[in-house]
Amino acid sequence: DGYTPLHRVYQLLSPLVKAHNPHFFITLTDGLPDKIDETKKEIAKLSKVTKMIAIAIGDEYANIEELAMNLRKLGYHKSVAVENLMSLPERILRLLLD
Repeated sequence: DGYTPLHRVYQLLSPLVKAHNPHFFITLTDGLPDKIDETKKEIAKLSKVTKMIAIAIGDEYANIEELAMNLRKLGYHKSVAVENLMSLPERILRLLLD
């Protein structure tokens, strides 16, 4: 488990998301939430009203494939992990256009 309290962020934003019903919700993350099961539950709840998209940003020490796998396991509609920030705009566009 990581250190990001992502489930809590989703709990706090849930009323806002439900009130505005956005087409998608994009999360920038390190891909390592502190409470995996709770994060999965919150993603599942929000997925009922919006498409959940996650982008993990790693560094030279992060295993990008592992980060990408973590995002898939969490239950996002779409996800990607990047190491090079220069590739971020293109990767986001591809996610949104798929």
